[in-house]
Amino acid sequence: GGGVSLLAALVRKELRVELRSLQGTVAAAMLVLALLLLLRFTLTNDEIAQARLAPAILWSVLLFAGLGLLTHTALRESDRGTGEMLRLAPLPRATLFLGAWAGNLVLLLGLTLLAFGFYMLLFGNSFGADWLPALAILLLSAVGVSAAGTLTTQAAAPLPGAWMLGTLLAIPLLLFTVVEASLRALQALLLDDAGVATAVALLLLYDLAFLAGGAWLSELAD
Repeated sequence: GGGVSLLAALVRKELRVELRSLQGTVAAAMLVLALLLLLRFTLTNDEIAQARLAPAILWSVLLFAGLGLLTHTALRESDRGTGEMLRLAPLPRATLFLGAWAGNLVLLLGLTLLAFGFYMLLFGNSFGADWLPALAILLLSAVGVSAAGTLTTQAAAPLPGAWMLGTLLAIPLLLFTVVEASLRALQALLLDDAGVATAVALLLLYDLAFLAGGAWLSELAD
């Protein structure tokens, strides 16, 4: 209906603005590569051979680069005044949040694919035949990261030091929820443990909680 078409229009707007300049996307991709190279040359071959490090390496990179990208999009909207104009329009605030979340999610999914590809090139395939489920877990995690990151970076955007503030607010929210559940699922996958399904179910729950909570809080802030 009208809500879906409005949401699709907001997502197209978010992506069109970012893809026109690619500033945030290119910077995040370069940060991913730089962090992975740093970790590759810091860790010994013996440490890398221990596949248990793979989830921690991936999340160390994805969390910082991903939140940096979301901060960029929030600050860009704030600087251009686009967010303020949309808030003045007779649109549900939850729809505006979901539009920003969905646009950010597409960017994060692309960044996750890129990071996973760089990881495989630099560190090898730590997941063996389970590399596709591992990638699916990381892509699923992007739903919650985008929801929590969109909420915190938009809230921090008008404040001094917004670049760091949004990230610092999002990290504790995500570390003990989405990231912990994702790490648990990836570790269970590596150990061929039966706990993968439970960890993925928990991850889904966190994703939905952040998405619903973000939409609800955006309505309260009206």
